[in-house]
Amino acid sequence: MKQNAVITIALAVAGLAQANLLNNTFTDHNNNDHAFSLTDTGWGAKEYWKQSAGGGLESSVPNWDSDGANAFGVMQVISVGANAGSDLVLSFDWTPAATATSNASLSVDYQLVGWTVGQTPDAADKMFSGINFYNSVIAGANIAGNTSMAYDFLDGDVPWVHSSGNAYPSIRQATSAAGTTFSVNSTNSVAINGLTDLSDYDYIGVRFTINSNGDAGNVGATIENISLVAIPEPATLGMVAFFGGSVLFIRRRFMM
Repeated sequence: MKQNAVITIALAVAGLAQANLLNNTFTDHNNNDHAFSLTDTGWGAKEYWKQSAGGGLESSVPNWDSDGANAFGVMQVISVGANAGSDLVLSFDWTPAATATSNASLSVDYQLVGWTVGQTPDAADKMFSGINFYNSVIAGANIAGNTSMAYDFLDGDVPWVHSSGNAYPSIRQATSAAGTTFSVNSTNSVAINGLTDLSDYDYIGVRFTINSNGDAGNVGATIENISLVAIPEPATLGMVAFFGGSVLFIRRRFMM
């Protein structure tokens, strides 16, 4: 029984830094924006994406938009809730389609952003906007009764905000050869502009896009094993290590 208790504590300690914050279900199709009403419901998509048999995301047969361009976007917004940590680790596996040839279809763009709000956003407030036209745009100060602020976790700053209230955070790109998997593991500090912990934020958003200009070579591209993990600050980890060592010491002492 004592051994089982120690194992349980050890697993709980490990779980502090391992829980995936994302909901990897696929719930919304063909939406060019991500409204607040879709928060915590899983991945929303703008055309051409479906859930693969392995539980990840897979592109389906593309069609040309009226402007002759495609933007294959999937996006998710989650509530921070009781989660805490000093860093966010975004991980995923990107595999271009075996038939991909253009530079655009060999690459996937990704963003990681956060919001603070002064009041609950309205259901129709846009957290991400214009996936087919401006894949860099997120909502800035124009949600939650104009009380919100956007933050760019990839660049570690407050993104430039247009007079319209739209914010323009940075974009990172993962590129691989056709049919070849490329793994991304990106650690990002949440310390921005006086905020120091994940608990200082209200919402987090992740977005992936392929800007392929109508390239049919996207068919079968996948984004798999997507995870977003909060890492506790060093002081918290030190405390966990101290108490974990104490538990092991007590166990040894009473079993002698």
